Amino acid sequence: MTDVFETLGPWDDSGAFKAAVVLLKDRHGRILLQFRDDFPHVKSGGRWGYFGGEIEEGETARQAVIRETAEEIGINIPSNAFHPFVRVISTSQKGHQHYVFICEQPIDPSDIELAEGAGFAFFNKSQLDQFDLIPIVRQVVDHYFETRT
Repeated sequence: MTDVFETLGPWDDSGAFKAAVVLLKDRHGRILLQFRDDFPHVKSGGRWGYFGGEIEEGETARQAVIRETAEEIGINIPSNAFHPFVRVISTSQKGHQHYVFICEQPIDPSDIELAEGAGFAFFNKSQLDQFDLIPIVRQVVDHYFETRT
């Protein structure tokens, strides 16, 4: 990995599953989250999470987050708009490493073509307390609002 991420919480390099995920924002600074499909095969279904997914073999985290963003919301964002934020180990899914990027290019809700998940919404810090976020996502967004606002 050529990008340098702050480590949030304990870290172990032996994780079997690596994901590149992103905190996207609108012009008001609210962050975009995905409402996950509530199907048996979907991890953390019926909860709110971030967009992104598995880093495929031969891919960097940056390449994966660009690909996943285009696949999941239908927006092609240039590489230089993504900035490394944190890397974190999931406490609920053993061996899952998440490399979290922040996208500095504001996203307009009307540009989103949702291809994965049951829905999406933009949230400010005070709204997030009312929603059921995946624990690792809660940890990351809390850290984001503590350090970026």
